[in-house]
Amino acid sequence: SEGQRACAFTWEVAIAGVEGRRIQGISFYEINPRTKKVAFIRDIPEPAIRPAPLPALATLARPGLRCFVPREAEGPPTI
Repeated sequence: SEGQRACAFTWEVAIAGVEGRRIQGISFYEINPRTKKVAFIRDIPEPAIRPAPLPALATLARPGLRCFVPREAEGPPTI
């Protein structure tokens, strides 16, 4: 929470008729201090596809980014 001007919270929605399927997420709401109306909303749901495809795509593009065991650095990072 950011006092009286903004807040963040997590949520979970059960999908009617779908056993065991729930969607979770996080939301951030901010109020304009002058008008006292909602000025900004950001809702971030969990990925609909499980597992999310981004890690697999990142691994294909840059295999060196995926590291599950500690190892010595091979020099400065390249971008």
